[in-house]
Amino acid sequence: FRAFDLGVALQFGTDIFIGKHFYVEIALTGYCSVIDLNGDALRNLGWYDKNHLTYQKSHNSSAGAMLGLHYIFGPKPKGVGAKEETDKTKPPRSPN
Repeated sequence: FRAFDLGVALQFGTDIFIGKHFYVEIALTGYCSVIDLNGDALRNLGWYDKNHLTYQKSHNSSAGAMLGLHYIFGPKPKGVGAKEETDKTKPPRSPN
């Protein structure tokens, strides 16, 4: 087999804030290699399974789910989370 594999990884997910500094990350992830993972020795061996008459490339692939628990140390960054705390010292802006 080759020592190097090149592929494409995709991940889709969301962050759900539970408290001021704690959130959960939920995601689906997947990977598929682009190049043939067999080395020169396997390609030149000349052995194929009963269903193929010629060499067939092999690729790595994986899929899975991810669950992450995160804690933010220090003040919560602005713009993070679904609900923003409003500043009670400033009056609300009037629409113009």
